[in-house]
Amino acid sequence: MGTLRRSSAYDASDRPTATSTCGSSRNSSSASATTPTAARAPVQPAVWNTVNGCLEPLPDPSTGMLKWYSCGPTVYDSAHLGHARTYVSLDVIRRVLTDYFRFDVTYALGITDVDDKIIARARENGLREWPEVAEMAAEFERQFLEDMSDLGVRPPDALTRVTDHIPDIVAYIQRILENGMGYEAAGGVYFDVEGMGGAYGKLGVKASSSTTPEEEGGSELRGKRSHKDFALWKTAKADEPSWESPFGRGRPGWHIECSAMTHSLFGPNLDVHSGGVDLKFPHHTNEIAQCEAHACGGVAATAAATGDGGVGGERKPWVRHWIHTGHLNIEGLKMSKSLKNFVTIREYLEGHSAGQEAAAEDFRMFCLMHKYSSNVTFSEDRMEEASVVRGRLQRFLALADVTIGAARKNRPADTAVRWGKKEKWLVEETSTCRREVRLALSDDFDTPRAVRHLASLCALISPHLKELTQGDLGPVVSARNFAAETLALLGVGESSTGAAAAGGGLGEMKGGGGERGGLVGNDGLPPAREVVDAMVEFRRMARKHVLERNLKKNPVSGKLMKRDLLQLIDHTRDETLPSLGVHVHDEPDNQCTWMVLPPDQRKSRRRSEDQAEARAQAGGGNGGVKGATLPGDAMWADGDEEEPPLPGGIPVPPAAVGDDRRGG
Repeated sequence: MGTLRRSSAYDASDRPTATSTCGSSRNSSSASATTPTAARAPVQPAVWNTVNGCLEPLPDPSTGMLKWYSCGPTVYDSAHLGHARTYVSLDVIRRVLTDYFRFDVTYALGITDVDDKIIARARENGLREWPEVAEMAAEFERQFLEDMSDLGVRPPDALTRVTDHIPDIVAYIQRILENGMGYEAAGGVYFDVEGMGGAYGKLGVKASSSTTPEEEGGSELRGKRSHKDFALWKTAKADEPSWESPFGRGRPGWHIECSAMTHSLFGPNLDVHSGGVDLKFPHHTNEIAQCEAHACGGVAATAAATGDGGVGGERKPWVRHWIHTGHLNIEGLKMSKSLKNFVTIREYLEGHSAGQEAAAEDFRMFCLMHKYSSNVTFSEDRMEEASVVRGRLQRFLALADVTIGAARKNRPADTAVRWGKKEKWLVEETSTCRREVRLALSDDFDTPRAVRHLASLCALISPHLKELTQGDLGPVVSARNFAAETLALLGVGESSTGAAAAGGGLGEMKGGGGERGGLVGNDGLPPAREVVDAMVEFRRMARKHVLERNLKKNPVSGKLMKRDLLQLIDHTRDETLPSLGVHVHDEPDNQCTWMVLPPDQRKSRRRSEDQAEARAQAGGGNGGVKGATLPGDAMWADGDEEEPPLPGGIPVPPAAVGDDRRGG
């Protein structure tokens, strides 16, 4: 039967334990001393806590609600792909915690809807009155939420807006003043950074080295004791929105907003706080300072208790786990509005040749192929790599459905088949992959590693589906469903994850949840699927007949007929069926698979897929991009060729590609 060995780049040294692991670099292995025995024990999910540089286990899901707050956008412009990278990555983590590890997550997203940048943009647009400014901000918020929906990002459980929480913010500032950690001046109310002593700078920037900018937007802040101090409340200026407060009319500073809103929603403590890495300083650093100042009983009492002359000590931290996503770079620089080098989410979605739905899934796969905390370069080549990986994974599901459906048609429903070596091998490979995916997701949500293991399993069994379905179908169905469920868990092709194979479906791999152009009935399946099946079967038989027919009697006429028929067959595949909303793909062993296309993907699907495949293959399987975390083409069976089996019909997989470590 050949050697049933699985080659893998991962060994015991790559697997985490459930205990906290700290180190100076996120590029090193998270648990280098883990033993093989410990590595295969149940694993509690752990996250890299950026406040202390440690890989720490999350609380047990049974302990209750996990409170998670994420900083949202300042709504003065359209969101760009840098925002998309952050929120898609956080959406993946949220899905894994909620749907896989079964945490009871309550996720809140903050929206800054009054700020220097919003006021400046309103003035650029000739808007002066607050209702007009508020309407502009509300429109950008609406666009942002629509963009998130189109990217497949689940809506937050709670959406907190600054203007809805002015009383909470005022009360929060009053408490900080009462505790002696703030002061009033001509420009408003400021936080006393020096009063924190050594407790300031929990995210790495200390007060002694702080170069805190006065404020976002370049406002002139008057009366500060130190350039390190930052505004809690800004005194009202002419033609700016303002609210009444004990400190006079004004509006909140930037940093105080999130501290007060999370306290209003969740109380004094959070389990998880997240945002882009660019928010670590000054925003998140100052958030921590504010919350500790709000919680302390006064400077004198705290100094006596801690001995450091400032706020700090052994009290429970405001946030247990900090999660920061990496930058999305373009042409070597961080994608940002200030640098004017950004691509908006709407421009990307509407400019994708295969339609918005495919664009969203390709971008999600792009995010999955890189560690959420790493800095990643956005490019057309890398997006095409992601498209190729996603397409091949989804084609595996379609081919599995076709093969399993055909096998079921040819045997009685109650047929019992004794397991042989092939069934046992497939069950073991699926179990190994399931275990490795769990270990990867437990290790700081290592999606590149999880996707590579899943891709390896699909590539391993794809060329041998027909052979494997000659025995018991249970192991094949289990492998197919595991692949579909894992992709759905990560948010890829969510509506394609129904166990069509388990239910006897044939040929369909439904798209990503959009409109089906009349081909899909109330049960999610095309009411005219028999017609589509017949059309595809006709094309398959015609193609087979042309390729196999002996045309020696009239070589010239035969060649012309063969050419014309193949052109007709390919025209049916590339033009006729796509225009009806059906995508057909030729598989090994003269098999064909098809899937329903949403309207925005019709006509263009085949062209974009062919272009992506050609460019990926021209670049040696990774589009020529150095460091791309893409399974090599050798791991996949080509569309029109089948890998010959080893003795016994079981292939030995090729070596896995290199790892993608944290922060890479």
